[in-house]
Order: sequence, then C-alpha cells, then structure tokens
Amino acid sequence: MELISIDSDADFDYIREFINSLTTAKKVHVWTSGNDVGTEGVFKWMSNGRRVFSNRCHKGQPDNASSNEDCIHFWHLSNVYLLNDLNCNSKSRATNCNTQI
Repeated sequence: MELISIDSDADFDYIREFINSLTTAKKVHVWTSGNDVGTEGVFKWMSNGRRVFSNRCHKGQPDNASSNEDCIHFWHLSNVYLLNDLNCNSKSRATNCNTQI
C-alpha cells in the first residue's frame, strides 16, 4: 500500500473531491504520506521528499498538539476536507485509502 502524496493544487482538489464522493454519509479522515518525522515542522511527502502545501491546511494547522503530531491526514472540518497533523499512531480518527485513481 502506498499513501497519498500531492504534487499540485490540481492533484489536491481531485483527491479531496474523490474522498468526499466516497464518504457522502459519514465523513472520515484519510492518511496521506506527509510527515515531519525527519525535521519537526518541515512536512514532506514520503514518496518524493517534496514539501507539503501549507496553504491547504485547516486554519492553525499543523499545530503539533501535545508535541506529538507528525503525520498529515485529510481532516473533514467545517464541511471541507483540508490537511491537518495527527499522531502517526492514531487509530481512532483516520483511515487508509487504497484505491487506484
């Protein structure tokens, strides 16, 4: 399984709409490959090492809550999917999306 990496605004919009179309009844949070495990506060995509678009995060995110949020996921908040940081071991809020798109 390979987690999502996003290389452009167009890719971001396409993936966000794809996730939204799959989850019309119950909104879920979907993991991406973005993380700042290497350097705190510098989020990169695991697959290609490029920086994560900070302009595609929810307001105030990423915030490294409890000094323990290193992985990026699509977070459905205020009726829109945007990016947020979350504890990489969190099992209660995020799911994997493994679909060929």
